[in-house]
Amino acid sequence: MADTQNNARDHLLFIARVAEQTKRFDDMVEAMNSVAKLGVELTAEERNLLSVGYKNVLGAKRASWRILSVIKSKEEANGEMQHVALAKESLKRVEDELTSKCNEILLTIDDYLLPS
Repeated sequence: MADTQNNARDHLLFIARVAEQTKRFDDMVEAMNSVAKLGVELTAEERNLLSVGYKNVLGAKRASWRILSVIKSKEEANGEMQHVALAKESLKRVEDELTSKCNEILLTIDDYLLPS
């Protein structure tokens, strides 16, 4: 059983490393969450991979939110209320994605990382 778990862990770590190199941070987060859910204590490298993945995923979403916020403000200033409504919808979607990702890492920490 331990060999199977180690093989799965090695496989997931390889995926996370490749995902980092190819800037596919959603894939990196998914792989590292799977490692965390194995219920083992993470190594320093594994903690770093998890952290870098979430930092980049959340950073991209935060950047999207900031850009959308500026667009919404400009459209409000121009009186383009139809565009404002679309920007608000997009902002809400990005905010929901941010909340979901933040809750995801908090649950992973609480349910899998702290116990081990």
